Amino acid sequence: MAQTTRVNVLQIPVPARPTVFTMPLGGVIYTWRTYWLAPSQCWVVNIADQFGNPLIQGVPLVPGTNLLGQYAYVGPGGVLFVRVDHDPEAVPDFTHLGITARVFWRSEYLNA
Repeated sequence: MAQTTRVNVLQIPVPARPTVFTMPLGGVIYTWRTYWLAPSQCWVVNIADQFGNPLIQGVPLVPGTNLLGQYAYVGPGGVLFVRVDHDPEAVPDFTHLGITARVFWRSEYLNA
């Protein structure tokens, strides 16, 4: 029997302003907090469980990497990444997060 991999990509609806919102990933509800870190000139995300317990904090939203890679043991699994339209290596600026700078979560399911 062949194995198949199903890939789901979901855009995280982050606005270009500091905010707190909930987002289900992999069947679990997470609380997200995004904020602008002025000294570093970048957006940062904190992720907590549905009860507000911190899981991941202070992750800069920069392109070119799995932002959750070093936190695989915490949850939500999958790959969190950032892409800026027309320049995949650019860091999202203050005014374009969620507009031309997008945050995505990709999950992969292996079916035997």
